[in-house]
Amino acid sequence: MVVVGAGPAGSALALLLARAGVAVELVESQPRHSALIRGDGLMPSGLEALNRMGLGSLLASLPLRELRGWSFLLEGRALFSVAEPIGGSVPCSLIDTPALLEGMLKEALARPNLTLRRGRAVKNLLLEPEVPQPRSGGPARVAGVVLDDGTKLPADLVVGCDGRGSTIRRLAGSARPAVACDWAGCRSKVPLAPLSPGRNAGPAVVRPSWRRSGAACPPPAWGHRCG
Repeated sequence: MVVVGAGPAGSALALLLARAGVAVELVESQPRHSALIRGDGLMPSGLEALNRMGLGSLLASLPLRELRGWSFLLEGRALFSVAEPIGGSVPCSLIDTPALLEGMLKEALARPNLTLRRGRAVKNLLLEPEVPQPRSGGPARVAGVVLDDGTKLPADLVVGCDGRGSTIRRLAGSARPAVACDWAGCRSKVPLAPLSPGRNAGPAVVRPSWRRSGAACPPPAWGHRCG
């Protein structure tokens, strides 16, 4: 099996497959995990899933900051606050995500049936047959991937865990269609002191940067405070 993308989904899948004895080729275009991360927040459901995977000891060894709550502001004026945890017994947390992924991969790579190809991008798909026959009754089957150095990785199954702009979806002709909307989403950076192992809560102001209809635009003058 080939898994493309060694972010949270790809690393977790590769680890579970390796534990089950499946031969896995894990392909990641970025040379280090710090380039993969879009956020360091870990929801309670994520903590539960990682514990169910038997990664409780790994989590306990990593820097972790539990949030006390959220304060939402508009033009510098406080609107409302919400205390953590929300709807459960476990609060949202900030964690050293690159270290979490490296820990997961360290366990996976200890098994002889997993190979990590870091710094290699997928450039094409292997198809069976290579040239679809007009009377074959259907399209060609994906039978592996071709990397940017020309290496061919045959596989019974290719799983694309390579994010929103997935190369695998694009090459397979199943990329998501563009959706027109006023506000597509936001991305934030939170200036915090370095995390230390165990609980280490502290307030921070979050001021999102927005993208409108696919183009960057100035952020609204509002933010939220997490602590």
